[in-house]
Amino acid sequence: MSRLKHKSTLLSAYDKAIQLLARREHSQFELNQKLIRKGYSEEETAPALESLVKKGWLSDYRFTEAWIRHRIRGGFGRLKILSELNQKGIAPDLASNCIQQADVDWFALALKVRLKKYPKPWSDYKEKAKQYRYMLSRGFEHDQIQYSFETQPSVQDEP
Repeated sequence: MSRLKHKSTLLSAYDKAIQLLARREHSQFELNQKLIRKGYSEEETAPALESLVKKGWLSDYRFTEAWIRHRIRGGFGRLKILSELNQKGIAPDLASNCIQQADVDWFALALKVRLKKYPKPWSDYKEKAKQYRYMLSRGFEHDQIQYSFETQPSVQDEP
């Protein structure tokens, strides 16, 4: 059985981009890559994305702010978030500016993330190294990780 599509059911690159943007924010680079993977040519995607930017429906700044909030809620550190934004085609200066504007205490977040994964204190250096690697993989910096090891939650903070 062949899969023939009628011309009326084919979406333009612009329409497909709007469909994708209706689900969530995208960076320009990310949206362009998705459209190309779906079979649209660069000649089709470039004017579509340009039009969406002019209308204010596609914004790297808005995407960056939303991504940062989403990843902070997910318990990720600054380094991981910056790396992900770089992979999504966000300019390093835009990413840095937006992450500096984020109202987050990275030390408190590191402590919260470590205690959620490892509620009991480490018992030996092997366990401490394991926890340290976990925190590095989440994108936290050395001083934030050290803070999470050195700070013990007070009794009222414990669940």
